[in-house]
Amino acid sequence: MPLCVIDITDKIKDSVDYGLTVEDVKAWEAENGTIPAGAFVALRSDWSKRTTADELDNKDAEGHKHYPGWDVNTVKFLVEEEILLR
Repeated sequence: MPLCVIDITDKIKDSVDYGLTVEDVKAWEAENGTIPAGAFVALRSDWSKRTTADELDNKDAEGHKHYPGWDVNTVKFLVEEEILLR
């Protein structure tokens, strides 16, 4: 299956809780072309470069973990609008 990697490494510098947005997907498509039907869309955050459990968990003073990921509306958009309807 085709692989599309959307890089948010610059965006998490300002917010480690950043969630990939529909606008990010559309910007990626404007630069790289339409995501093909059946594609695997991956998120690049470089979080894997954190080498310890503490760095990965990124806990705040109250012990809550913070890390980037997928916004649920973006996942719905990819599944319902982008991939299934092509």
